[in-house]
Amino acid sequence: MARLPSIVVALVLLLAGCSGLTGPADERRTVNPNLDTTPTSTATPAPDERYPPGVSADGVDAGRLTDAHADALEGESKTVRVQTTIVATNGTTLLSRTTTTRTDGDTLSASVSAVGASPEFLGPFRDFGYWSDGDQTFVRQEQPNGTVQYRERPGDSMPTFGISPTGRSTVEPLLYYAEFQHVGTERRGNATYHVLTAEPGTFELSEDARNVKLTVAVTQEGLVESTFLRYDTVLRGVEVTYVVRFRASDVGSTTIERPGWIDEATTEGTNASERSTTPTATTTNGTD
Repeated sequence: MARLPSIVVALVLLLAGCSGLTGPADERRTVNPNLDTTPTSTATPAPDERYPPGVSADGVDAGRLTDAHADALEGESKTVRVQTTIVATNGTTLLSRTTTTRTDGDTLSASVSAVGASPEFLGPFRDFGYWSDGDQTFVRQEQPNGTVQYRERPGDSMPTFGISPTGRSTVEPLLYYAEFQHVGTERRGNATYHVLTAEPGTFELSEDARNVKLTVAVTQEGLVESTFLRYDTVLRGVEVTYVVRFRASDVGSTTIERPGWIDEATTEGTNASERSTTPTATTTNGTD
């Protein structure tokens, strides 16, 4: 199976929260230092059971499954969420970052919210908001010091830090960096998901990565509904547990409202193509 270079995979995972997560578990589960587990699968299916595209009893064709995932979401309204947490061994949450993208026709919204005890893990902004209907595009960015910047961009402008409306930028490297096996199916509500787990010893993470666990839940059509990645490692000299959860949801039923913060981004009779404010109170991005 073709592999992405390890350094590329590591970079993508570290930036995953900036491209948009629950795991195969219910989205109502919260991300916390206890780092809850993923669901238990049923017995391995019979050889004649129909698998999703790119999945077989012999393993996973990462390219084919990624394409099937993107095709399943192409042209559909959808919500894609990635949640990233970095927790130190003493229980301190160094970073908790949630990225959400919603697509409905020509309208796309995106938000990033990051909190944590360690400023060096937070990145250049605390909150980020993006909204575009194809004719107008507005961006809101709140820096760690509370300064808020608003920008108006051309109508067809896309976010510059790697947001993927289908979640492909998160799903693809996860599927490429390990060998998977199909371990069974899982029933949730009215839907059945095929559960894939990465085989021990096949992970292409840094040599410091330990206790790696990766599971993927896939629909019959090949939509990667959710992923769960957890491992222990050392980041910037600190022993941490790193968790990334991804989820695609509300396919065909996502709707997007124009966020209220756009009114803040413009003043009467003025095109606020570039404007900064320093609010006296905490302001949320309003897109999530």
